[in-house]
Amino acid sequence: MYTKTAIILFISILLSNLAIADGPGKTSFRKVIGYVFDSQTNEPLEGAMIQLDDQQTAVYADTNGRFEIAAQMSENTHIVVKSISYKTQSVQASLNTSMLVLKLQEED
Repeated sequence: MYTKTAIILFISILLSNLAIADGPGKTSFRKVIGYVFDSQTNEPLEGAMIQLDDQQTAVYADTNGRFEIAAQMSENTHIVVKSISYKTQSVQASLNTSMLVLKLQEED
């Protein structure tokens, strides 16, 4: 059960990370926080690589599946998530994306 403090912290982080765009094609420096889980077991995927498709920037999920990536992003930026034995997943990061929860499927 979440405490009031945790909920207030979550809302504060969410609101502080909202990006304001100047129009189509514009970029802004943003931070996206997220979690990566196994789609079947809901176990966190420690070590999953999270990368922006149009940049060299990459980070890795921690033991809780949590990641934080900060970089210049546009409305066309895709966040690509890879983990050994799992299908690669790509998600378009809209200009107001600040939180993601991703569930990867095991490869066949």
